[in-house]
Amino acid sequence: MRRIRKPAGPGYADSGVAIEKEEASNKNPGTVETQIAVPEEEDEAFDAFIKPSGSRIKDFPVVHPGVERIVERVYDINVEEAYQRLEAALRVGDKRTEYGTVNEAVDDASSMAKLAHRLYLAVKLELETWDKDVAIVMASTRSTATAVLEEHNRAKKLAKEPAKQITEADIKSKMAALYPDEFKHHAIKRAKLEGLVEHLKNDAEIWKYRANSVTAMLGAIRR
Repeated sequence: MRRIRKPAGPGYADSGVAIEKEEASNKNPGTVETQIAVPEEEDEAFDAFIKPSGSRIKDFPVVHPGVERIVERVYDINVEEAYQRLEAALRVGDKRTEYGTVNEAVDDASSMAKLAHRLYLAVKLELETWDKDVAIVMASTRSTATAVLEEHNRAKKLAKEPAKQITEADIKSKMAALYPDEFKHHAIKRAKLEGLVEHLKNDAEIWKYRANSVTAMLGAIRR
């Protein structure tokens, strides 16, 4: 979709109305291109409206510096290294009947449980951060999809036809139609990240009860 700037004034009857045309070319045969015609002064006002006025992060409430330092320590983790370490330590192995090996596993269980939970928190935060970044990137595609739907409704009203109320499902459907590659990539990546978060949450639960199981092993060896 292209935003077309045209001078305002008498005779400019197609202001704000989407224009669709078929482009028959060797490169993209049968492509439908949607153009939104906008009067010049409206376009300039729109540009001024969307222009960022600068970050306001400095105006946000802050937490206690001590709490902030704890937060940084909890989330300061090498996620790949932590995952490999947890996977390797989950099994006691063939030495499960040796007192020293099992006793060491008991000692490590609590620290590993804390590490597993930190890993879960870190990856969950990564998902939230990625999702917000994608929302920023996809905002323009969402705006385009919404604009196309609104223009179609305006055209119907001008033609004395009933217009349809735009729903969230309509917007997502139009986004998928206009930007299929981006929409599919986002959906698949999000599904994988959500699956990983769920997997690590389950791992954290396993490590939570790990101390009990290895303690039971140690009791069996003593007997």
